Amino acid sequence: MHIKNGNYWVCIDHSKKMRIQFNDEPMQAENAELIDLKITNWCNLGCDFCYQSSDEQGQHADYEEIVDTLGKLMSYQAVVEFAIGGGEPTSHPGFARIINYIKARNGIANFTTKSKSWFKDKEIVEAASQCAGIAYSCDDFEDIVEFYNLHREAFHADKFDYQGVKFYVHLIPELLGNNDFREIMAKIDEFNLANSFDSPPIHCTLLGFKPIGRGTQQVEKLPELIDIIQGCSNTSIGIDTKLANDYQEFLDQNGISRKLYTTQEGEFSMYYDAVEKTFHKSSYQLEGGIHLDKSILGYSYRKEVENVFQEIKKL
Repeated sequence: MHIKNGNYWVCIDHSKKMRIQFNDEPMQAENAELIDLKITNWCNLGCDFCYQSSDEQGQHADYEEIVDTLGKLMSYQAVVEFAIGGGEPTSHPGFARIINYIKARNGIANFTTKSKSWFKDKEIVEAASQCAGIAYSCDDFEDIVEFYNLHREAFHADKFDYQGVKFYVHLIPELLGNNDFREIMAKIDEFNLANSFDSPPIHCTLLGFKPIGRGTQQVEKLPELIDIIQGCSNTSIGIDTKLANDYQEFLDQNGISRKLYTTQEGEFSMYYDAVEKTFHKSSYQLEGGIHLDKSILGYSYRKEVENVFQEIKKL
């Protein structure tokens, strides 16, 4: 499926997305291609680097509020992609229904989790099987392998089925340190090479450290990060905007084209905190939250969603 978004086109399906432009102008999105959706601030893991400060006193967003807002957001174009998070999103009592709602309206759902308990919940597993990808927050290679085995058993019963839910690992390189990060990435790359013919691959997304919430520890940039990434020839690796911004100097030094990443939040996405009912530029840039005017009806709602996105880009 393809849609025009501002001065470029987006070609998108369940698992792939490509932006196409027929001139050299900077891409200017009219609407958000992706909504980063926070559905809960509850989590029982207590990670000391959690920039959301999620804990067991955290609240779940109201289910009806979530689906009402999603319906409005999905009214303005044919396909909207959602990255569902929290807190621990699988703890939300309406988690499976939220995914089903998105899929029933031709949306694309992904989520990030650090929990293993939901694999025992048949309703969640069935809903999750409709997702394009699941990202697992991991601390070491053993954790990655455990998640991988659970994921493969749940979503890739046929070992030659490469069309199932993509497996992603979220890593924060600066928390791992240079040596551990290099070792983990080397093991992932070796794993992908050894299993390239009979298993779905491990995809990696590297996240920049966000020094807010409980993320108070001192971290240092890894000068070898780009070298480590480039040494992984068998692994698909992406970086988030925060890491791209933090490491742009290193990316430039290594000849990485700026067309391959963005350092500015809010260019193609926006963040919706369903707990607080506010829109923001990103999950860690929470200044000046904007509310969606739900009193507007009909086609004019498309303009309201566009206006919210354009106002967020100015923040």
